[in-house]
Order: sequence, then C-alpha cells, then structure tokens
Amino acid sequence: MNNWKGKYQQLPIQSQFLLLFLLLVLSFILCYSVGMLAVLFSNGVDMTSINAQNIGSFKWLQSWSSIGVFILPSLLFIYLTENSFVIARKFSRNQLFISVCAMLFCLPSINFLAVWNEGIHLPEFLSGIEDWMRASEAKSTVRMEYFLPMDSYADLFVNLFVIALIPAIGEEFLFRGVIQRKLTIWKNNPHFGIWISAFIFSALHMQFLGFVPRFLIGGFFGYLFFWSGSIWLPVIAHFINNALAVV
Repeated sequence: MNNWKGKYQQLPIQSQFLLLFLLLVLSFILCYSVGMLAVLFSNGVDMTSINAQNIGSFKWLQSWSSIGVFILPSLLFIYLTENSFVIARKFSRNQLFISVCAMLFCLPSINFLAVWNEGIHLPEFLSGIEDWMRASEAKSTVRMEYFLPMDSYADLFVNLFVIALIPAIGEEFLFRGVIQRKLTIWKNNPHFGIWISAFIFSALHMQFLGFVPRFLIGGFFGYLFFWSGSIWLPVIAHFINNALAVV
C-alpha cells in the first residue's frame, strides 16, 4: 500500500482535481450503498419520504453520505498526492483560544447576515429562479425539523455527531485541507485559494438563501487554516458553529 503514497504528487493541479472528482464520486457511491444496504436489510424501512418513524435511518444514511462525500475522498486524495499529512500539524493553546473567541465573536454577525440574506429578492425576470430557491429551502427546513427534535441526551449526542462533528471534519478536510491548499499552490496566492474554496463551499450546500453568511464563514475558516497551518482549528470552529445551532 505504501507504493501508492504520494504516487500522484507530480500530476498537474488540473489532473489532481480530476482525480479528486473521481474519488468523490466513487467514495460516495460506495458509502451510500453500504449505508442503504444496512437500512434495507436491518428493518426494511420505507425511505421514500422522511417521517418520524424513519428518522433514525435517515440520520444513519446521512452519516454514511457525509463520510463518502467529504472524509473518505479527502483522506484518499491526500494519501495519493502527499508524502506526509502536513495539514494535521499541532497548534498552540493560544491559537485555540483565539480561534474559539473569534468564532463566538463572529456568530451574531453571521446570524444577522443570515436573516438579511433570506430577505433578498431577485429581479422580476428571475422570479422563477427565486421561487425554485425558496422551494428548495423549504424542503431543507422540513428535513431539518425532523432531524432536530431531541427528547434525551442520547438524541442530542447523535445529532451533534451527525449534524456537527462529521460535517465539521469532512467539510474542512475537503474544502480547506484539499481544495484551498491546491488552489493556493496553483496560483501561489493564499487569498485566491481561501475565497474560491469558500465560494465552492457555500455553493455546494445548495442553500442559496444562506449563501452570503456561509461564504463569509468559509473565508473565516480558510484564514484560520492559513494562519495556523493546522486543519484542526477550522474543524473546531466549524464544530462550534454547527453544535450551537443544534443545541
């Protein structure tokens, strides 16, 4: 297996991004299939629509999907294109303290921008697009309303794991640890890498009425990574943001 470590390090950046895309597709298919097979063979739950009876199966499937889309392809890509796991370097207690305080300080502004973004209306000739965007947001809201009810500490810990921890690790590894780093190397410009990866990060969530705050918080995570050199600080900040929303 060590023969594959860093095997594609010398590929052009464009070819490395093609490799990343292939890994994303293959790992998603694999992990989603594993998650779905487990659901179907365990209890035969109807997964055609989300409801109170199958919410546990949807959380299970969401976990496997997130692993397949974010965590597994990022780790495989880093293994195939790097000789060492440089993004996981240590950070100091001072850096951790500053990062946590900065995240908490930014939250009121992020929430304000979220409300402002939801109130934006497109020009009349784009009304069809706006209607589609708001319908998509409504579907996401309905899904989250099934995810969030918690009647016990066990429910809280499950939601923290599924909604806060896995996305924090996976999304930071992919968008900051992989995409931001490669874009920065490609253009030799950290700001280019930070903001383009933040744009991709926000756009791929497919929640356009929250695009602006998610774009800016993606930039914040990017600068945390650039400043510290450690992926774990943006992971922690990302987890705090998600966990506070859950709690």
